[in-house]
Amino acid sequence: SSDVCSSDLDSMVINFNYPGTDSIQRTVSTTEGHAIDDLTGFLSGQKKTPSKCSLDGDLQFYQKGTLIGTIVFSYATDSCKQFVIVEQDGTFHSLSMSNKAKDLLSSLQQGRSWY
Repeated sequence: SSDVCSSDLDSMVINFNYPGTDSIQRTVSTTEGHAIDDLTGFLSGQKKTPSKCSLDGDLQFYQKGTLIGTIVFSYATDSCKQFVIVEQDGTFHSLSMSNKAKDLLSSLQQGRSWY
């Protein structure tokens, strides 16, 4: 949600799912400000209706130990590169995912560090 981009975030957890499932394959977390800023920086662009795609994982944003937002993502295929944001009123929309965001998420899923 818009809270995620404007808040004073201090940690983030990324869960990657096994392909085509809701089961978590890998979890990556960070408290590094630049890493959090990089990922929240990708959450811009035109809002649109989410494509029907399998969900490849989610981003969980924390402030002082409290979960303040979760954004799910898809990136397995080029037609399904998106972040899906659920607002507090239950509505949802998607933002297209840049190739740079996809590359970062892919490398994290493969076990590489942030940089």
